[in-house]
Amino acid sequence: MKVKKRDGRIQTFNLEKIKLSIQNASDDMRMPLNESDVYSIIQAINTKIFKKGQDIIECNEIHGDVILTLKEFGFNKLAKFYDEGKKLVGN
Repeated sequence: MKVKKRDGRIQTFNLEKIKLSIQNASDDMRMPLNESDVYSIIQAINTKIFKKGQDIIECNEIHGDVILTLKEFGFNKLAKFYDEGKKLVGN
């Protein structure tokens, strides 16, 4: 699967980048996630993305899936922080 970035570049989908961005956001909030939570969240995001069956997915769509999954796992504050941070950075 490929990811279409906001600037139009196409990159190979990398679940590790999503994992790191979630961990960085939680660390920035001074509320680090445990490995079990990280694993469960990442697996749920991966499932959501691959169930769509798309060859190329927009990064905004992935961003939405991350936010939704964090909320589903009860990490509402982290979801909001992640969302606001990504909007500021523009990734």
